[in-house]
Amino acid sequence: MEGWHFVHDESRYRGRRGLVPDLRPQAPLLRVIPDSRRQAVPGLTAPRYTVRNYISQRKLLQHTHLATTRPPRCRLWTKMADFLSDSYARLRTIVSQRDDATLPLQTSLDAGAASLPQEGDPDFLAGRGAQDTVDHLLGDIVPALNGQNLSSRYFGFVTGGTLPIAEVADNIVTALDQNVQVHLPDQTVSTAVEDAALRMLLALLELGAPGDWPGRTFTTGATGSNTLGLACGREAVVASRLPAGSEGATVAKAGLLGACLAAGVNRIQVLTSMGHSSLSKAASIVGIGHDAVVELPASDDEPWRLDLDAVERELARDGVANIIVVSAGEVNTGRFATNALDMPKLRSLADRYRAWIHVDGGMSLCALSLPS
Repeated sequence: MEGWHFVHDESRYRGRRGLVPDLRPQAPLLRVIPDSRRQAVPGLTAPRYTVRNYISQRKLLQHTHLATTRPPRCRLWTKMADFLSDSYARLRTIVSQRDDATLPLQTSLDAGAASLPQEGDPDFLAGRGAQDTVDHLLGDIVPALNGQNLSSRYFGFVTGGTLPIAEVADNIVTALDQNVQVHLPDQTVSTAVEDAALRMLLALLELGAPGDWPGRTFTTGATGSNTLGLACGREAVVASRLPAGSEGATVAKAGLLGACLAAGVNRIQVLTSMGHSSLSKAASIVGIGHDAVVELPASDDEPWRLDLDAVERELARDGVANIIVVSAGEVNTGRFATNALDMPKLRSLADRYRAWIHVDGGMSLCALSLPS
């Protein structure tokens, strides 16, 4: 069948087959030229779009195969690149000129808050335009932000400083906005990049071979990590108690209530010692509940230490399934809930009572990367 060629053109072409819609957002309309007329069109040897099918009235037929090459760089792209470059250069200049104060001045905080859109304002939902928005962000908002990654004296959260190469990588993420939750190796290398980083972390922290961690992934932070950990633990401790013939009544399939009824579980507990504040929130998200988070400190002097005798008493309760959360280490002190002698015993208890162990290593697990 005769091929068709889409040629980048400012004019509209109406032929016997009708107007062809623009296939590229924000681009000029494309003309449709049949193969027989190719020689009559100047510049047709330039990059083009080729459609291996024919064109119906006002639309491409379903299942049309489109083979494309990148069109010439247009003025819009150049303008966008210049805008981004200028805006980022302004940002870096402002950041480099900041003093080493960790917190902004109160006047800057007040001015930043006052500059925000307010309900009742006539222009509350009106757009500012690109340049005015950049001016607002850099002039009003940036001075009101703290210097948590610029100062060595900020201890409010575990937000480390940003290395220049990390900032470059973060800009790549923003510019290309990849989806790393779907593995599409024929379309993007993004998931392979993420998995390579995960495998390097396993090696750096000496956590074992990648085969020992088939479900490895990155999360958004403390809440996401604890939510995922409790969700996995909830699934495992209930499934381990299902009677023969009921293996399909998992939490994922039957829901939390249905699975617990099938497994004879009256309660799921989270056993911990000075767990992260997001732990209770995660317990509520996965349906376990705030009240199911049980603190088992070793003593008043060492509240971060996990009392293994108390853990065993809780594990032995009938009708109760347990998830053990080990802090490695605790937020305020960095101290670990267990020591080298405790962990083998805790692992043995978990195996005996079909409990799940979730290690929250957000604070101190990086210590494993040290040479000694």
